[in-house]
Amino acid sequence: MPRFVLSAIDEDETVTTKKFEGVYLDDVVSKVQDFLHGVGFVFEELHTQIYPINTEHPEMTDDDYRSIYNDVD
Repeated sequence: MPRFVLSAIDEDETVTTKKFEGVYLDDVVSKVQDFLHGVGFVFEELHTQIYPINTEHPEMTDDDYRSIYNDVD
């Protein structure tokens, strides 16, 4: 399970850290949103937009999508 550590240091050298684990993108985005609100950022909401695979590029296959992520170091 991926682990995340978010850290912010403000102008007074106050350190705010949030550690969490997340598997699902919605959960991770929600926790990042909480962290950003907690360190003083003001915005309504962070959210994910989920699109069905192959709707915009029907010529792409599942293997094409997998190869995008396999090339990442």
